[in-house]
Amino acid sequence: MRIGPGSRVLVFGDSMVQAGLSMRLGNLVKARGGTLEFDGWTSSTTAKWAAGDRLAKLLDRVNPDVVFIALGSNECFLGDPSKAAPHVRTIVAQLAGRQCVWLGPPVWKGETGIVSVERDGSAPCAFYDSGKLEIERYEDGIHPNLKGGIYWGDEVWKAAVEASPAAALGGR
Repeated sequence: MRIGPGSRVLVFGDSMVQAGLSMRLGNLVKARGGTLEFDGWTSSTTAKWAAGDRLAKLLDRVNPDVVFIALGSNECFLGDPSKAAPHVRTIVAQLAGRQCVWLGPPVWKGETGIVSVERDGSAPCAFYDSGKLEIERYEDGIHPNLKGGIYWGDEVWKAAVEASPAAALGGR
């Protein structure tokens, strides 16, 4: 994934986007001469982002070259996570061939299959499995605190931007 002078980067998803993740990615993008915007929709799901026009309006306004999607945390415990598969595909289709990385949720105590659904349905976006990270969290035990979000951002950056995608992202 290439990010350099003039690159427009978008990070969107659920509340996990807020805190340190977007801040850290924004600083790294800025250091390369690009800009970053983010939209963290509290309690959102793949279904919410796939429906309506919020994502379309965001893409029109930002016109990003690179997109990071952080969704799935509010779907970690779905009884049938396969119901999210068409929503994942709808979201990816709206990206219209832009460079993209789907960030699997940074699971905190397991999940019932949403990570596999996202990994399998997010092509042609690369997939990053955030569940493998030991992320510091707020007292709720769920949301990354500032330090945890910065660490998450650094790990995503190393895998998606600095390393070759084939070696670092896995899943594809």
